[in-house]
Parts: sequence; C-alpha cells; structure tokens
Amino acid sequence: MAKLSKDWLFEPHIELEYKSYVLMAYLQDVSVAFEVNRLYPHLADLVQHYNSLHRIRSEHERLESMMPKNLRGFRPNYQLDYEKMTHPETLEEIVEIMDYAIPLLEKHVKSGQTIYEQVERIVHINSVGLMPLNTDEGYLLVSNGNEMQTHVFNFSITIFENPIGRYRAIHTSYLREYTRTLSNMPEQIKLDLLRENRNLPNPVTLTVESEFVLPFEETLLPIAKRSVVKYLGSAA
Repeated sequence: MAKLSKDWLFEPHIELEYKSYVLMAYLQDVSVAFEVNRLYPHLADLVQHYNSLHRIRSEHERLESMMPKNLRGFRPNYQLDYEKMTHPETLEEIVEIMDYAIPLLEKHVKSGQTIYEQVERIVHINSVGLMPLNTDEGYLLVSNGNEMQTHVFNFSITIFENPIGRYRAIHTSYLREYTRTLSNMPEQIKLDLLRENRNLPNPVTLTVESEFVLPFEETLLPIAKRSVVKYLGSAA
C-alpha cells in the first residue's frame, strides 16, 4: 500500500505541480484497492487525510476573515472599501494545494463509503442460542462466502469517552478455524468453546456470514467488527 505522509502538505517541495503528483500516485493506489473491494486501511487513511485538510482549510478561512485589511477607498452609501493584505507566497501555494486536494479526497472517500455500504448489506449477523444479559464478551464465528472455513475469534467490548461523546470499541483475538461440516455447525462450535473456557460460562456467540467471498483482513473482518458493535448496541 502506498502511504501518504500525515504531513505531506507541508513537506518539501511546497508547489502544486509536485504535490498533485504525490497525491495522484497515492489515490491511484487507493483506486486499485477499491476495485477489488479492499477497503482497509485505505478508507480510514483517506478519511483522516480529508478531515485534516478540511480542518486546516476551515481554520485558515476563519483566521483570514479576522486579518486586518487596507482601506482602499469609499463606495456608495458610505461603505468603506477594503482590500485584503497579501499573504506569503508559500501560504498561497498551500491554499491552492488544499483547494486541489480536498475535492479529490472527498470523491475517493465517497467511493469507499459506497463499497462499505454495499458490503454491509451482504454481511449478516445472528446469535447462536439465546442472547445473554452480558454482551460485552464472547465469540465471533466468521464465514466468508462459500469458503469452507469458519474463523473463530474471541471479542470484548469496551467503552471509551472523548469530548464528542461515549463510544463502544471492539477488540478481537483469533482463536482457530473449523472446516464447515455437519458436525461443525455453529451450535457445536459454541459447545466446544464453552468446554474449553469455563471462565465464560454464558458468552454471547454470534455468526457473521458474508454472502460472497471478500478480502478477509482488508474488508470482511473490519466491517464485521463494526457491524457487531451496532448489532449488540441495538440488542442491549
């Protein structure tokens, strides 16, 4: 994966032609990944770059509105006519680069979000047995389309807070895989897990099934984890 430095805007050389080349090379790599439904870490990286540039651009506009202006003359109705003070050449170049980059990043973010929504619709979550009262820890049984493996993960949910709000985060650890057979149905896998780990006598156990084969690490697992958080939040 081609990486775009978090400080790419301010790294040498600060000129539109060069920065556009750097950005387009990065976005070309992202486009190739999206064409084969490989979403992560590309989508998260794109969103971070887009938000950073948008924040810098908004802050620049706010500060620019507060900058002193030179009185140039008068207009009708006793209006004063001001002209903006000129900025250093480097700052003007950075603004041009942001104006060029933000729409391109936004376009690719929307493309990634569209793929995310399409994948989310074909990933289905169900509880194996009754849902326990405590849903903060348990197991995920993940099946990828018509592949013959069921991937088993332990998961735990934690709560974290920031100035914006309160959020649920999911952490997973890989346990093993089962070959899908009549003797390895989800109910049997759950019984095996219960026998092996007596510290979780009544864990929530969820199947996560994709209708089609997807890139596992780059797409299915990240979307499965986010979908599980939403599923458990709605069931709480």
